[in-house]
Amino acid sequence: MSGPRFATESPIAVRGSVLMVPLAAERDGDGWPSELTLSLDDGRELRGLVAWVHPAPPPARRRWTDDPRGLAVRAVVAGDDTSDAASGAAYLLAELPPETGSRLRLGQDSVTPRWRDPVGRAAAGEPLPLTEATDRPDPDSPFEYWRWVLLADRLDQAAPRPDAYGEIGSLVARHYADLWRVALDRLDRANPRVRQRCLDLLTGVGFDGPHAFGLWVIDPAEVGRLLALLLDDDRRDREVVISASNWADGPGLLAFRVAPRDPSKVALAVATPGEVPGEAHLSWLGSPTTVAEPVLLAPGQLQRLELEPPAAPAAPGTVDLGDRDPEVRVLVVEAAGRRQQMTFPTGAVPARPPGVLFTLRPTLTLADARSGWQRGLRDDRATNVQIRKLGRRWEVFVECLRPSPPAGAESEEKGSAPVEAVILFFGGEPARAVLAVPERGSRRLFRGSDDATLQVHRRSYEDRWYCRVVVPEPWLAGTALVGAVRTHGDQRAVETGPYASLPWRRDPGRAVIDLRSWDEVGQ
Repeated sequence: MSGPRFATESPIAVRGSVLMVPLAAERDGDGWPSELTLSLDDGRELRGLVAWVHPAPPPARRRWTDDPRGLAVRAVVAGDDTSDAASGAAYLLAELPPETGSRLRLGQDSVTPRWRDPVGRAAAGEPLPLTEATDRPDPDSPFEYWRWVLLADRLDQAAPRPDAYGEIGSLVARHYADLWRVALDRLDRANPRVRQRCLDLLTGVGFDGPHAFGLWVIDPAEVGRLLALLLDDDRRDREVVISASNWADGPGLLAFRVAPRDPSKVALAVATPGEVPGEAHLSWLGSPTTVAEPVLLAPGQLQRLELEPPAAPAAPGTVDLGDRDPEVRVLVVEAAGRRQQMTFPTGAVPARPPGVLFTLRPTLTLADARSGWQRGLRDDRATNVQIRKLGRRWEVFVECLRPSPPAGAESEEKGSAPVEAVILFFGGEPARAVLAVPERGSRRLFRGSDDATLQVHRRSYEDRWYCRVVVPEPWLAGTALVGAVRTHGDQRAVETGPYASLPWRRDPGRAVIDLRSWDEVGQ
């Protein structure tokens, strides 16, 4: 690397806040300095820290409000290389004096920022605690701290302190928080009603029964689009209000697939933020008629809908609900001018040799639910479930990968340390049988009875363990219903299958499997 320079011509800078600008170089590479000096027109010098923004490894434990950017920030180190764009990028962070409006110089390079006055707010009482909750923003991402600040303003509390992010992270957090305060202050002065609509979409909370959860717009592209238009100097205030109102008309509806209580049906959950009721229209793709009467949406309430799927054969050998298959059915959900599509399997999956396989999925995040796409787990934590027949007996074979072998026997008492285990569900709701099998320790049959034919076999290796359950015949029938939950011994991560579940409602659903198809092969 040589010749660091600004990679933008006119950054937005809030007086008394933090400047954050991308850096470029005459020749990309490594060896970036950890600090740079900025000069002002009046001769003052500012200390600038060089930060490295880079992709973070996917978390093993998912939380509802996880930041979907998947980014982390730290001080730059010698090996950080800008010639590999996928590895990260260098940024300059600098605390700005409260009174300035001059150009900023970095060596021979200079920029004239678009200066803004800060928007402060004094709130009494203790700061809002920066802790994990399904109705609070991601507490670990400095890129989501601005949402904490807006939420604190809305709750009339002091904003949480950003110190927990460290020196570099706290500068990033303050930069975005002050930009949002400036942006929304402009909208508030131009049209308070539109500002409130946007705030509802940025910090709104919904309820699933008594449980509160974040219902805000979390897509960084959507959020960034609003911030950019609110800070656009080339737009008059009237244009900004119209554009912000149009933005608020768009991303309100939340609709995602959930496990049905009746395995013969399909189910989805829908919610909309704000204070005005709405309607959702449902139809199966390719059909000109709606499935039922329009669904009335109560604002801020998560509603579950179960529908009869149209008749169609399922793809043999898989119940992977994350993949689009030509033989699945597509449900179209239309509400508030938005159109969203969701795929559902139809009918029972034929059991054919070598078996029916599904992979367990991490709990849903808000970003998963809004986008309809879920990031998978790291390969070293995957869980694969196979239903197969050996001889005359049906069995469930579970492969549980993990980074390292267990250190010792694990406690199974409620509230104790995490347990490396799988829990298998047989039959509908309520389950006919529920069997918990830890990697080490005694198995537990929480529901159902053992007719002395149940067999559980386990084997542990360096990077995984296997569980083979020979299932009593009464637990299965011509059409089997099987679900599974995986817990981990090194942290409180949970995966479920065949359906991904909500963090506060861990329902794995059931794979619907036609066992009679197995013996038809070769006839």
